Amino acid sequence: EGTSLLPRARKTLREAAGLLRDARRLAGDVSGLLRVGVIHCGFDLRLPEISEHVVGRFPDLELEIVSGNSGGRARMLIDDKIDVAFVEGDLSDERVQGWHIGTSDLVIIGPGKWRDDLAGGGWARLGEFPWVFQGPDCSYAQLLDRLSVEHGVSFRKQYGAEQFGAMHGLVAQGLALSIADIEEVRPMLDDGRVFAWESFRYPMPVRLIAMKSRVDEPAVRLFAEAAAGIHDAEDPSARRRARPVKSLS
Repeated sequence: EGTSLLPRARKTLREAAGLLRDARRLAGDVSGLLRVGVIHCGFDLRLPEISEHVVGRFPDLELEIVSGNSGGRARMLIDDKIDVAFVEGDLSDERVQGWHIGTSDLVIIGPGKWRDDLAGGGWARLGEFPWVFQGPDCSYAQLLDRLSVEHGVSFRKQYGAEQFGAMHGLVAQGLALSIADIEEVRPMLDDGRVFAWESFRYPMPVRLIAMKSRVDEPAVRLFAEAAAGIHDAEDPSARRRARPVKSLS
């Protein structure tokens, strides 16, 4: 019986939190806690600059940073466990508002010693090698699922890892292929520990997201405006500071 009450209790708590936010907005009181979901990616989110701008405008507002992968941050946003979030990938929930702030430049990476084995090979050849990636919440794993359908090939998951550093390390050790942000693996590309497969490069959108029902709240609105302004959202590619990759030239 107690378990059956949990959904109702969660709904009541969400409604109470919403009423509190409405009361503060009507009173002109912008204080309390703004929970910000962040992801680890090669694109510079410029979170310190955004945070400085927001706290400078609302000094009584506390910012809490909650890190994880894109799928997890989006789910936490919908569940009202965070207030805004940075994510990679496409938006699929009509309740969510997104602001495109930039792009992550994704490549397929493999161990340097596999370069000759994969040179000139197609997608089917990639399916013959082991892969490492995160769970289904990861936007890179979701991209890999789409590529699997698009090219009619099954990618064999041999290893799973929660941290990108661990994934990149497994590739560098000669154990698996993976998808990576080019900026995250730049040193490994430069010294030859890994290489980027020549037939794939993907611009993954990076967005700030919030629930549409909350975009008019002062703290949420200011955070979104600061992110868009600092990232020059009308021309996000100008902020990407990417350099050429030897293996893709």
